[in-house]
Amino acid sequence: MPLSKQARSQMEELFTTMDKNGKGTVTAAELATAMSTIGDGLDEEACTELISIADLDGDRLMSSEEFLALVEQGLELSDGQGEEELIKEEFNSFDQNGDGYIDKEELKAAMEGMGEELTDQQIDQMMRAADVDGDQKITMEEFKRMCNQ
Repeated sequence: MPLSKQARSQMEELFTTMDKNGKGTVTAAELATAMSTIGDGLDEEACTELISIADLDGDRLMSSEEFLALVEQGLELSDGQGEEELIKEEFNSFDQNGDGYIDKEELKAAMEGMGEELTDQQIDQMMRAADVDGDQKITMEEFKRMCNQ
């Protein structure tokens, strides 16, 4: 199942964040670091195995295109619920206290965890864009709406 334009853009941004040395490829160590940041327990060995599945050119690294193909393959394997599940998992990684909402502090921490150092003004701007009802919290529905724009 191909990714929507928005989801593809988000996955490309995620890849760029994981590619710490800017070489256009991700090592197992970089992938493991990124996965631990978002709360997934994949260790370097599991990431090496994951990269070997995606590695089309045999260089033992994962390029952006290989990463996107792996994400799309994962979506196909999940019987059409992949993008929804991906959004839900991403929401849960932002919702650090598990209360079903993303507040300003959680948004800032999640963005910092992805290597994005944003000002309070930028975080406020993101909150205003996503928080449709103005209650200073991003719900799952608001998060989905933002991801699907």
